[in-house]
Amino acid sequence: MTLSKAEMDIGKDYIDAFESPTTFTWSSQATTAPDSRRGREVLDSLETGMRLHLWARADKSTREFEYCGLIAPINHEGSRPMQVRFRLLTPLTPEAWARFGSE
Repeated sequence: MTLSKAEMDIGKDYIDAFESPTTFTWSSQATTAPDSRRGREVLDSLETGMRLHLWARADKSTREFEYCGLIAPINHEGSRPMQVRFRLLTPLTPEAWARFGSE
């Protein structure tokens, strides 16, 4: 996940951000709806046993992504794109929160 979309021409509908060290919001691709195959894979991941891993970087100039751990969906809203709130199973470290929390 690239958090800062300033260098990307994708519009304001896409928000990927840490709300807290334990909560992350993600905007899906424009083709993903809650009832689509990909949407169901994400939203039903706890029930199906699918493990979702979060990798993030601050912006495109940061070449490497940082592993942030396993995440579990909390809720969602919208469609095409849909916004999903996730709980991080392991909170961000204070250092990672300092890097990512203000994006």
